[in-house]
Amino acid sequence: MVTTVPGSSLRADAATLFSSAFARNSAGLGTLLLWQWLTVLKGPLFGVASAALFRERRIGYVVFSLALCAALFVISRFGARLARSWNRNILWCAAVPMALAWLPATIASDGLSRAGAILVLSLPAIGSAIQITSWEWTLSRSPESHRSTIFGSACAVRTLAIPALTILVPALLPFAAPLLPFLAARLWSIPAEDDAGPAEADPSRNDIRLPATFALRAASFFIVSAMFVSLFVARMGGRMGLADVFSDPFSTIGALAVAIYLRRAPDPAPVKIYFCAEALLAIGFLSLAAFGSKNPFFPMACLQSGAGIFGSYIFVEILRFGARAGRAGALPLVATGQMTVTGSLLTGTLLATAIGSLAAADGLSIVLTSGLLGMGVLFFSSLFFRNGRSGDAAKDIPTGNEAALPEKPANDVATGEELLGFRLLRLGLSRQEVCVALLVAQGQSNDEIAGVLCIAANTVRSHMKSIYRKTGSSCRPELREQLEQLQRN
Repeated sequence: MVTTVPGSSLRADAATLFSSAFARNSAGLGTLLLWQWLTVLKGPLFGVASAALFRERRIGYVVFSLALCAALFVISRFGARLARSWNRNILWCAAVPMALAWLPATIASDGLSRAGAILVLSLPAIGSAIQITSWEWTLSRSPESHRSTIFGSACAVRTLAIPALTILVPALLPFAAPLLPFLAARLWSIPAEDDAGPAEADPSRNDIRLPATFALRAASFFIVSAMFVSLFVARMGGRMGLADVFSDPFSTIGALAVAIYLRRAPDPAPVKIYFCAEALLAIGFLSLAAFGSKNPFFPMACLQSGAGIFGSYIFVEILRFGARAGRAGALPLVATGQMTVTGSLLTGTLLATAIGSLAAADGLSIVLTSGLLGMGVLFFSSLFFRNGRSGDAAKDIPTGNEAALPEKPANDVATGEELLGFRLLRLGLSRQEVCVALLVAQGQSNDEIAGVLCIAANTVRSHMKSIYRKTGSSCRPELREQLEQLQRN
């Protein structure tokens, strides 16, 4: 006997499940972001390595970043095979070396050899690479509306926890920070299809790669951001004070603003996101040159805002490409994206060091030299926005809404719906607008379309307005009639 469940009950259950998964993923990713922030800026890791091997804390960061890039490269190279056996046990194992980054400096520095210092820096980096790619790999298979807001929510979790661990109860920091990687591993959820066993490989998705323009665009921004931070630390004499703590909420505000924009805009323009982040970075450079270390909060607030805006966009785009690559292809792809970001930050740090040496030798202002070079890099990267969002992806790559599109028959004869889709594309409709139009032709309502495509109802309404404009229709019945004519002809 088949029992019929009312549609409202199904929608309520789905909403409850979605909210639960969203909260879990926000807390888990936020915990991992919190560990990264605390380890790099407040932890004893680089101080221990500097005492045993290096004289500058910056060199310890370089070794850490090199180990992180190496681990990400291995995952990007062999991720398709690793994805078949990836499970929670890997995250628990990765959490152990991440916790070792918070060994007391007095214990870790006693008798540390040069090889031991490098190992102390490398092991937490490798564990961090495993955990961050695991989270991105999982989130790439979540609904699109989930992907657009998860980073901002995770940043909010990090921002709320930072003051508690650094200002209110700093004595708990050495004990709480080592537990964060284990909490992230505990909150990580294994997708249902992974529990069912290895999935068959999809040959059509094996060649999906991050577009070169996307990688260059991301690299240019994060290089300049790292130059900014290095320059700021140099001007502050290595003492950040509380500027990094109180400016972190601006990063969260920027990330949440991008999340709202991506959810509400039917066709988001990445050039607007980039130019907004670029402008904030430029204002930060100018204010640092004008005020120096007298007013460190404003330059850092500008940097954090720009980094939050562009970082959120990059995170969502990496997940978008991962969704197109499928289950096995998503893991190496998100590792490649993360390697691009980490390598760019490392390059910016080394570049700032080189500029500082040259400026000191020639008697030039390091602020002026770095500022001019940074603005030049940002202007050069803006050239990669000439093709807009469509230039970020190759043709014939699935968009994540394949369920709404008709499958092509085995005899390669186009169906009526396929022909309708091609004709709508010629009218200037985007791919998602075509999906919406095809579902309208099937008689589905806006709420039903939102459920099928995993997008907000407001987004569907925005798509409908654009479809009306591009097809010359004034109402839904007229649009359906026009779609029927296009399909027949």
